[in-house]
Amino acid sequence: MLTAPVPVVLIFVRKLWKGWIFVMVFAGLIVGFLIRQLLNTKKDNEIVRLTGLQLIDDIGEFLKTIKSFETEARLKQLSGEVILILNSNLNALVPQAPQALSNIQAKQEEFDKEKMDFKNDLIEIAEQLKKLYNILNNPNLLEVIDTYLNRAKQQVQIIKNLIDANNLDDANLTLEDFYDGLNSDINLYRSYFQTVKNYLTTDSNYPNVAPVTKDKTTKKVTDYFTDLQAIIFDRTAPQNAILAINDNQKKFEQLPDNIKDNLIMEFSSLKRFQPNTELTEAIDKWKELVSNIVENKKMLSDCDKYLSEAFKANPNIINDIVKQWNNATRGAELDAAGGASEENEFSKTVAADTENPLNIQVASFDQSNLKAKLARSRKNYYLFNFLQTFVLAILISLGAFKSLEASFIGHASEFIGIFLFAFSLDISIANVVQFKANIS
Repeated sequence: MLTAPVPVVLIFVRKLWKGWIFVMVFAGLIVGFLIRQLLNTKKDNEIVRLTGLQLIDDIGEFLKTIKSFETEARLKQLSGEVILILNSNLNALVPQAPQALSNIQAKQEEFDKEKMDFKNDLIEIAEQLKKLYNILNNPNLLEVIDTYLNRAKQQVQIIKNLIDANNLDDANLTLEDFYDGLNSDINLYRSYFQTVKNYLTTDSNYPNVAPVTKDKTTKKVTDYFTDLQAIIFDRTAPQNAILAINDNQKKFEQLPDNIKDNLIMEFSSLKRFQPNTELTEAIDKWKELVSNIVENKKMLSDCDKYLSEAFKANPNIINDIVKQWNNATRGAELDAAGGASEENEFSKTVAADTENPLNIQVASFDQSNLKAKLARSRKNYYLFNFLQTFVLAILISLGAFKSLEASFIGHASEFIGIFLFAFSLDISIANVVQFKANIS
């Protein structure tokens, strides 16, 4: 009935099998599971392995820089515990990584504590060393004391080198040897002055014309040596013993001048006297002999060795005093003045804030590159991370494609919509389960 032909456009749409809906739902679920469960769990597992292997490597590198039997034993045990965690069944289908990572982080804290304890032990020795250095290098130490402590000074430098090398075991052992040696040095000093006391308290070693000088000197020597014997060596404060023997030595070194003063005072107390340089020279020779034995500059073990040399050079060293004394007292006048001894004040304490002349520092702990397993674990981590990101990027692109290409012909949007729904389904379920757990 049309006056003209009318074109009719017929569109034939092929209706696909309804079962494709199930196929796309399952596909979305599987892909969602693979990305958010399998790959994510595998990535978490690699983080655990990476963290654990890094900790094992750090422990190994740290052990290369130190020497401490106890610390080494504890850290090797700690490393073994980390290996046990890594060898546990980190199944990609079961999210065990969070607990394993927490366990490794706890081991990391133990490792950090061990490093800090080790460093503190070194610092403690370094602080002791600083005090010892200050007392051993005090410029007010008398020469003989300084000489007796020469070996101790060398050991302080050895201990400092061991600290710089993080050698805690040998530093402790050397420090113990130092204290033992310092005590022995003090005993050697004490033993030598036993021989000095024996000489200066023997009557025959004094001019028989000077009984007052003999009595005064004998009393002083006896008192000084009693004080010397009373000195106690304490490892917790070795400087006290050093200070004490230095003060004692100072008293001994005043004796020669005291002897000369007393001799001249005895002679000057006579009613008849005149200038006599020969007597003064004889007294000075004996004073020099006494000075040599109390200062012990040759570090001999027995003062008799000084005496034998002195008497060889001056066989009548004491008899000359008697001879000149008798000559001078025949109406003689002696114009002699006793020399006053000068005392060097010795510091009674060592300032705690004295700058550390040794510049003691605890050496830093170096870290080197990862081992082969550590590198492989990092490679796997980046691989899984990239794969997850790549797949997610594709899915996001598909979602954008669905939104922007509404006019796309072929009803692909239906497939994509179903797939994305299925893909996000496990997220919704997980959120519901988490929400329910929080309510509970």
